[in-house]
Amino acid sequence: MSAKPQETVLLVGVGGMGMAPLAIYLAQQGKHVYGYDDAINPAAQALLSAAGVELLSTEAFPVTVQQVVVSSAIEPTHPCYLLAQERGLPVVSRGIYLSELSFHTRLIAIVGSHGKTTTASMLVSALDSIGFPFDYILGGFYREGGGLPARFTSSEYLVAEVDESDGSIETFSPEVTLALNFDWDHVARYPSEGDLENAFKSIFSKTKSKIIYWGDDAKLTSFLEAASCQTISFRSGGAYSLSSESVDFFRQELILSGQFPACKMALPVGGHYNARNALAALTVVAELGEPVDNVSMDGYVGVRRRQDLLYNQKDFWVFADYAHHPTEIEALLAQVRSSFPGHLVTAVFEPHRYTRTQHLAPAFAAALKAADRVHLLPVYAASEHASSSGESDAILRAWAGDTFQVTLWGKDDLDALRQSLVSLDQKKPHVLLFVGAGSIDHFASRCFDADLPKQLGSQLSQVTLLTQNEPLAKKTTLRVGGVARYYAEPANVEDLQSLLASASLCIIPVFLLGRGSNVIIADEGFSGLVLRLNHPNWRSIEALGSGRFRVGAGTRLKELCGIACKEGYGGFEFLEGIPGSLGGALRMNAGAMGGWMFDIVESIEWVTAKGEFRQDAKEAFHVSYRKCEELLSGFAVSAIVRAPEVSTQEQVASKIKAFAALRKESQPRDPSAGCMFKNPPNGFAGKLVDELGLKGFSCGDAEVSSVHGNFIINRGRARCSDVLSLVRHVHQAVHKRYGITLEPEVLLLGKQWEDVLHG
Repeated sequence: MSAKPQETVLLVGVGGMGMAPLAIYLAQQGKHVYGYDDAINPAAQALLSAAGVELLSTEAFPVTVQQVVVSSAIEPTHPCYLLAQERGLPVVSRGIYLSELSFHTRLIAIVGSHGKTTTASMLVSALDSIGFPFDYILGGFYREGGGLPARFTSSEYLVAEVDESDGSIETFSPEVTLALNFDWDHVARYPSEGDLENAFKSIFSKTKSKIIYWGDDAKLTSFLEAASCQTISFRSGGAYSLSSESVDFFRQELILSGQFPACKMALPVGGHYNARNALAALTVVAELGEPVDNVSMDGYVGVRRRQDLLYNQKDFWVFADYAHHPTEIEALLAQVRSSFPGHLVTAVFEPHRYTRTQHLAPAFAAALKAADRVHLLPVYAASEHASSSGESDAILRAWAGDTFQVTLWGKDDLDALRQSLVSLDQKKPHVLLFVGAGSIDHFASRCFDADLPKQLGSQLSQVTLLTQNEPLAKKTTLRVGGVARYYAEPANVEDLQSLLASASLCIIPVFLLGRGSNVIIADEGFSGLVLRLNHPNWRSIEALGSGRFRVGAGTRLKELCGIACKEGYGGFEFLEGIPGSLGGALRMNAGAMGGWMFDIVESIEWVTAKGEFRQDAKEAFHVSYRKCEELLSGFAVSAIVRAPEVSTQEQVASKIKAFAALRKESQPRDPSAGCMFKNPPNGFAGKLVDELGLKGFSCGDAEVSSVHGNFIINRGRARCSDVLSLVRHVHQAVHKRYGITLEPEVLLLGKQWEDVLHG
């Protein structure tokens, strides 16, 4: 008898917080799971890959796919959607697919307008602590150390969140429904409050065994008329009641009375909602017939983007929270006021969806007034088309009273906002909140989250180095400058891709340092990620025959020149004295002694700024004097080079010796960054400096070389500010005398040349 063929499923938008857990669950079921996402974040990518989900790099998915599941953000015009229709494949939403998946389980459905993911994760932790057998699918990711967001073990019970936003809530038939709260939302799908009420009533009517609901919510209570099963209320002062709770915002001890006298819980997140959510989870445990006196959640780590602490310095606190409805924002600000009396509270809010903003603008304005200062960001559209009536200024128009309290920011103003937030007076007690469900966590990370190593976690191999506040001066040939916010030496292409993808996601600028020549580091340092291909894996040279070599990007040019000489191939001699690596030489199209880097290049393997791997012939690159356009933002990892000519070892060695002697005679031996300025048309920058008598001119310990006027050297204790003052002086002197504007050849990291030369 032949085995049943393996089911093959494609999830489009697989990096989403609801889609990724579903993909992991399906992979654990034994399905062959493909995933595609236009912009997947590194954390989701690592979880999916580890679970066996095969991530696709293009929309053209394999012909073996039998079923396509799409997130709510995927439009019918998406290429994957269109290809599925062309092939006659079924395409369903995530919610509908989950409904079908749960049909043969005893589903414990978590429903409500707010708190579903937190409550579901608490219930998972509580049930695990007593050994109850069940499977689960969350709608988010645990914080570090919390494990996978889904599990399949063939248990009859399945814990899952049921989302009302896509209308699929009406297709579920749970064994148990846990209803947390009700607020009218998602007006694009539910034009009236009654429409959403009917959706909740539908799942109540289809619940088979028990409905557990928050008894203090009058709306939820009114929906019980549709139920034909047992209903259980947990509420203030009820049979299942909350007797006390700490006001500690970060670690509260929750003590439950009634059915739960011995339950010990220590939650790393706080607030009234979380205490109520914990009570809801414990009520489910009790109603499943399980003893709760041994339930413990001491190991509960919480879920990401819920009251995440990004930064704390003395009495200055920075948090990010997923709240995107006025009720959630009101509760969050009330908890902050209670936990941090006497603190100024600043809220940075990114509205989520135009329809929600338009509909709830007055409620948003009322909720946000609990903060001392509010910054409104542009609306995060999700899958919606832009609407002028649903822009962030709708909240501003609804603002009554002191408008000094609120500021509206446009997309082009966010760098200015970032600077103002980072510059807040940290001597005053202050709480800064980044609030919203869209991309505000990326903006918050750009402002305050200095924990890229923690974010990447176990994605990087153990031999990859990743540090913070790394001094850079001694890693450059000029030996000046400050520190890098992040510094990494990836050991392989995969780690390089992970670093780049994560930096792109968090809007962290990236710079590839190479051997440290042809670059100046500002004294203030660099606020982004500095990469250096310093691991031995990047320094390989493989002879391919016929004068062709595959060369790693970290290989010193001098090494390549030496190998070519040994093999008897000419045309590489000009590389001998360039004090850099292959990667930097490709980016700058380095040249000397009449030779240029791209003269000998055949093809390049490289990684884009977003972490995508590519291999292209040299004709695909746009190369000019001292520049390769694609590699200004991308990063070469290797290249195939070809010798222009066949020679003898003696002839090549003789030419190298002659070039070396010429360099020694014409270039300084002191620490420098190489030629400071590009040669102007029909001239030489060094000759202009020499004619002005500027050789030997100095600022501090930085000096114009007496050997070559286009070199600035470090006499030992120079600072970057000394070097830049000298560059500006030379630049202005040449322009004043000759009317020639010299363009710097050396890269400046941490500042802009335009500001230095013209500021």
